[in-house]
Amino acid sequence: MTRDMTRVVVFGYHEVGARCLRVLLDARQSLGLEVPLVVTHQDDPKETVFFSSVSALAQQHGLNVITPANANDPTLLAQLQALQPDFIFSPYHDVRLPHGIPSAMMVHDTCLSDMGHLYPWQVRAYYRAMLNVNLGRARHVLTVSESSRACILARYRLPSERVKVVPNTLEPDFLESSDDPAQIAAIEIGRPRIEPELSISRVTTVSRKSMSRSIL
Repeated sequence: MTRDMTRVVVFGYHEVGARCLRVLLDARQSLGLEVPLVVTHQDDPKETVFFSSVSALAQQHGLNVITPANANDPTLLAQLQALQPDFIFSPYHDVRLPHGIPSAMMVHDTCLSDMGHLYPWQVRAYYRAMLNVNLGRARHVLTVSESSRACILARYRLPSERVKVVPNTLEPDFLESSDDPAQIAAIEIGRPRIEPELSISRVTTVSRKSMSRSIL
């Protein structure tokens, strides 16, 4: 039986995950998309959460949200098999993409390859292995800026048509006046940028200001 809608399951977290989910939701009607399941994970209580919540966004739109401790959980795999998605979208490349289902993945930058010596060898080996597997399986690779796209194309030698940009910007309501130190720091990093990309000088400046205010 042929479905009228394209069924997409989303794995995501953090600002990138929320923005990618929002893009899908905005395009649901025009593209004929159905999002029957969103898979994310719970926030770390020890972490200051200044970014958008994938779980909250999904719930606002009446989507089914689960937070399994392990992406290979048998219960989750059974759910996926029952849903029979046409497409799985994962903004994180450490979730192994399945065979046989068209998939898109998010690669934020090439730091893992460019500065691999900064990572413990076990972490480096695992993420590089997962990245290589998923780059071979993903139909589309998404990243957050044109500069990141250029680095990905140069580093991994992918066909240019497979790599697209979804800018990782802050939502307008996030830029409103706030007393939250984490939001203040994020705004000072992000406000001057039209297209977000890594800026060491800007990050350093904000870090100094944050430390002077006892934020960090």
